[in-house]
Amino acid sequence: MKFRLASTGRWIIVDTDRPVGSGGEARVYAVVGDDSIVAKIYHTPGVEQKHKIRVMLANPPDDPLKEQGHPSISWPTDMLTLASRDRAFAGYVMPRVFSGNPVFTVYNPSSRRQSSPLFHYQYLTRTARNIAIVLAIALAVDL
Repeated sequence: MKFRLASTGRWIIVDTDRPVGSGGEARVYAVVGDDSIVAKIYHTPGVEQKHKIRVMLANPPDDPLKEQGHPSISWPTDMLTLASRDRAFAGYVMPRVFSGNPVFTVYNPSSRRQSSPLFHYQYLTRTARNIAIVLAIALAVDL
């Protein structure tokens, strides 16, 4: 399925036959021809999701591994619009993280010991700080 990157108008093709992940509000798909990104397409995109993504795009967190060519945070990098004339909001693209863990495995002590035994309290504190910053930004903006 074809979508447009909002910032450049460039077309991308999303492989909707093979989702990479799925959740309550959206599915994540591979982008044909670019293994470095994935596309999150909302089931029912709305004004609230679009506004949230705008805020996230304007306030990206620091990713210490990005400069090394290995992103560790799947954060929106561009909005996606439908290929139709109205170019309605559909979702966003983000870096593809190949060897990451969901945040649950970090903040749950037993999961953390199993999946990331070297993830010590300094990392845990930094993760909590980053999540708090994102929530503060989201709550400061009138959705």
